[in-house]
Amino acid sequence: MIGEILGNEILDKELAITEHMACDLAIPILNRDVTLIQENIYNLKDQNVNVKYIYIVGFDGTVIASTFNDGFPIDLITTNTISADENISIQTLSANEKPIQDIGVRVLEDMDAKVHIGFSREYLLESITRTTNLIISIGAGILVFGICLSFLLTRRITNPIEELVKGTKRVGEGDFDFRIDIVSNDEIGILTNSFNQMIAERKVAEDRIKVSLKEEEVLLREIHHRVKNNLQVVSSMLNLQARITKDTAAIDVLSESRNRIEVMALIHSQLYESENLSEINMKKFVDKLLSQLLLSYSVRDTKITKSVSVIDHPFPISIATPIGLIINELLSNVLKHAFDNRKEGKIEVILNKSQKNKINLTISDDGIGLPEGFDINITKTLGLRLVKILVEHQLQGILEVISKEGTTFNIEFDMGDNDNEKSENINSRR
Repeated sequence: MIGEILGNEILDKELAITEHMACDLAIPILNRDVTLIQENIYNLKDQNVNVKYIYIVGFDGTVIASTFNDGFPIDLITTNTISADENISIQTLSANEKPIQDIGVRVLEDMDAKVHIGFSREYLLESITRTTNLIISIGAGILVFGICLSFLLTRRITNPIEELVKGTKRVGEGDFDFRIDIVSNDEIGILTNSFNQMIAERKVAEDRIKVSLKEEEVLLREIHHRVKNNLQVVSSMLNLQARITKDTAAIDVLSESRNRIEVMALIHSQLYESENLSEINMKKFVDKLLSQLLLSYSVRDTKITKSVSVIDHPFPISIATPIGLIINELLSNVLKHAFDNRKEGKIEVILNKSQKNKINLTISDDGIGLPEGFDINITKTLGLRLVKILVEHQLQGILEVISKEGTTFNIEFDMGDNDNEKSENINSRR
């Protein structure tokens, strides 16, 4: 960059000298006054130490005059022959391994002669070297100063800030025992002391919250445990009542009520046993519920094939309870009515979640199907009326009933609102 700038400035001066010489030699060249031409070119060469040679050459290759005392170098003419429509030629030559800038300017536009002046490039290189060395020296000084200043700034500012950033990350990861060890009386020291004090206060608050959450967890587990025990007591009472009752219709009602209570007891039992007190694993729940129902209903003469496909996804209690009751009612209905006088039958339970956060529950059988003209909207059966109410009002879902080659209940509802409600409840507790 430096050499280019200096080179352009010097080239402009050299071109001006050559053009001035071409003008001065126009009349002597026109008159073929070789003596005056020689005098002029030697005067210029003697006045300018950077001029290494001067020669005038015709477009036919004839040397009119030159400063070469030992004979004109023919290779210059060979390499500098130009076309008639060129007025200026510039090229770099080498003489004794030293660079020379050869500038040729035409003597007037209507004259077939050209003045060539060879300028030494040694002084240009020396100027570039001196300028470069000066810039390097200044740059080195600035660099050393910058390094020293950076070192001081690093010790005074950067290191404390890095410690603060490190401390923030550690605290964000839950390490409330971390402390920043910086002793100074400036703003960084004040900030460090405030940060350490904040961590200490946060640790005290965190410990209090942990103790409170532990107490709350113990309390919730005890509540679920007691609710489960109470429900089991009620279930046992209904069972005892059913045993001493002789009315078949009353026994069926008591048994159905007992099964519904057993569903809710099973939910509280799983909540009590699980690590998460607000969610249960539906796959485990459905397996246990189906086993309970098969024991409750007398289907010994029928071989029941179970097909259960339940997503391994935790469900909040607000959804698990109505789902459990729905599955209980539908499976109870299947076991009581679907396989009358059948040696074998198939029950399929599918519970999955779509990409749009929709929950799909399908319960189907290959039994005798529903009565002709069945309409769940006007049915008087308590169990199916309960299913409809739970789906449409509790879960805000859609219920579809298909009676073809058995019976199929398709239920779809949105889990998004319930998840948001659950998150809001958890945040409010925190």
